[in-house]
Order: sequence, then structure tokens, then C-alpha cells
Amino acid sequence: MASQEYIDDTLEAADAPAPDSEKKPDDPPKLTGPSWKYALKRAAREFSSDGGTDLAAMLTYYTVLSLAPALLAVFSIITLVLANNADTVTSLVDNFVREYVPADYQDLVVDLVNNVTGSATGGVIGLIIGIAVALWSASAYVKAFSRSSNIVYGREEGRGLIKQTGTMLLTTLGLLVGIVLILVSLALNKTLVDGLLGPIAEPLGLSGVLNFLLDTFLPIWAWVKWPVILALVIALIAVLYYFTPNVKPPKFTWVSLGSIVAIIGIALAGVALYIYFAFFGGYSSYGAIGGVMALLLTLWVFNIMLLLGVEIDAEVERARELQADLPAEDNIQLPPRDTAKVEKQKKVQDELEADGRELREAHDNDDDSVDTGADNNDNEDDNDDEGGDDVDKRKRPGSTAHRP
Repeated sequence: MASQEYIDDTLEAADAPAPDSEKKPDDPPKLTGPSWKYALKRAAREFSSDGGTDLAAMLTYYTVLSLAPALLAVFSIITLVLANNADTVTSLVDNFVREYVPADYQDLVVDLVNNVTGSATGGVIGLIIGIAVALWSASAYVKAFSRSSNIVYGREEGRGLIKQTGTMLLTTLGLLVGIVLILVSLALNKTLVDGLLGPIAEPLGLSGVLNFLLDTFLPIWAWVKWPVILALVIALIAVLYYFTPNVKPPKFTWVSLGSIVAIIGIALAGVALYIYFAFFGGYSSYGAIGGVMALLLTLWVFNIMLLLGVEIDAEVERARELQADLPAEDNIQLPPRDTAKVEKQKKVQDELEADGRELREAHDNDDDSVDTGADNNDNEDDNDDEGGDDVDKRKRPGSTAHRP
């Protein structure tokens, strides 16, 4: 059952000024020192009271649950884009693993990827169906992140089943496309370009294009690759933060303080994981289990940082509203995207409370009846005792009733 507090806060926020209302400045005022202090202090407190680490553990479970479907969807999307050329995709994955995965784990990762992607259905129609099924399974993480974000904002999900499911599926699709672009950016090299365009460059008269890519573009790409990947990561987090919670932000923001904190934390955790696998994985007394534990711990830290970013953005928004003289100390003044589902939940809650109140009062009346009956019985017993005493007095020898 949904939290009564979240339901009430969501319905109350429905009356908050619209994001573009004149009551809210178009550009929120720059936060003062006390406002920043309040926002960061409250973000730390709220993250703890919301159970941020527990929510991150739940998201880690859904990350693992969605990993195989997401990998299958990514493989199918790449295969579909490359005109159903599965051999080229397999070569791409193999080159990527050989370049970015430590040598001791390369064969294991390649076998794992091949086992997952081996279930991809051939043919365009089969690939599309496979993408749809994998997309539905992979959206479990996005739905879980939506629930966690609603807890951070103190909201209950108000979007109906169709609207929410459609939003989560489209968000998942956008995230998967972004992941594909990141993987292609990481794997893009002379071997890949020559393997894709080499066989068709001369027959199609694209030899000049191939030479340009190999001799001019790729050397430049080696320098701009990481900024492009960083921009893609920023975009993915911005999409996740904007569309998952049931709040209507003032505007879409590509970069926020919360996303910056999340990216820095994720980068540090990723570097730590790479160092572990590269230098300490072979010495672990746990063997392969140690690698799995390290991976799960890293995924947990990833999700902690993502949720901490949401918390920071929420409290910065609260501080901006407070500085703009809006009553946001208890409830952030951002209207929900929808309240249809919340209104139904409120009605159910009220009906359950009414039924419970009726049940309590019925039992209370029964108890009163029992108590009243017991009191009457006690009074009758007392009267009987008094009557018996009178009889005894009349029958007692020497009493005035027996004197001649």
C-alpha cells in the first residue's frame, strides 16, 4: 500500500505553482552561502532518512536483473544498424573486450557475452521482436529508479499504467541507444573502420571516404573520444533524472550539481574496479567469487552516487524555492506530472480507513453491551444478597419477629 504521507504530499503539490508560473522566477536566483549550506546539509540528512544505501542495493539487484536483457538489446540494435551482419558485431565486441578488459578476464567476458548474444534471433523481424522483449525486461531498472526518485522527492507515482509504462520504455530505449553510442565510441579504431568499409569502399566508390576516415578522422578522434563519451554520459544521466520521477521540473537541464557529483563518484568507482582487476584480482583468496563481489560492490556504489545526485538536485531546488519565498520547507513546490493514480489510491485509503473505523466502533459497542450486562448482573446479585439478609433476620431465633 502506498504511503499516506506521500499521497497527501503529491496531491498537495498538485496545487503548487506551475514550473513556468509568474510566482516562480524564470531563472531561479543564485543561491547564497546559507542556501547552499542548507541544501547540502539537508541532502545528507534526507539521503540517510530515505534509506539511500538500501535503495541503491535494490537498484543493484535490478541492475544485475536487467544486465543480460540490456546486453541482448544492445547487441540486437547494433546488428540491426549494421544490416544484420552478426559476424562484424561479434568482431566488434571481441576487439572491445581485448582493449578494455584485463587479460585474465578477457576469455571469461567473451564467453559470457557470446552466450547472451547467441540467443539473438536472426532476421530483421526477429531482431525487432528480440529488441522489444529485451527492452521490456531491461526497463525493470528504470522503473525501480523511478520509484526511488519518487521517494527522494516525497512523491507517489501518479501516472497511470499505460502512461508510466510508455515513459519508462521510451526512457530505457533512449538509455540503450546512448550505451550503444558509448560502446561504439570506445571501440572505434582503424581495424573496425577498415573491416566495415574496406570490402565495400572500392565497389561503391568510397575509397576517398575510407582514406579520410583512416588518415584524418581517427587521429583526431583519439583526442576527442573521451570528451564525447563524457557528454553522452551526462546526457544519459540527465534523461534518467528528468523523466523518471513524478515531478515536473522547471526545464530540462543537461548538467546539474547532482549529475556532476554522480559522474565523479561513478568515475572513481570505475577506476577502483579496474585497478582491482588489473593488479589485485589474481591475488584474491576468493578467486572468481572475489571478482563478482568487487563488481557488485562497484554497481552498488554507482547507484549510491546516482541517487545522491537526485537528492542533491532535489534539495538545491528546495533551497531555490525557499530563497524565492515559496513555502518549500516541508514539501518541494514542484507539481506532479500526473495525479490520476494517486487520486485512486487516496480513495482506496479513505475507504479502508472508514472500514477500519466502522469495525473498531462495532467492537467498541459490543464491549459496552457486555459491560452493561455484567453490571446489571452484579446489581441483581447485590439485591439478592440484601433480600436474603432480610429473610435471615426474620427467621433468626430471638428476633422480634418470633416473640410472643
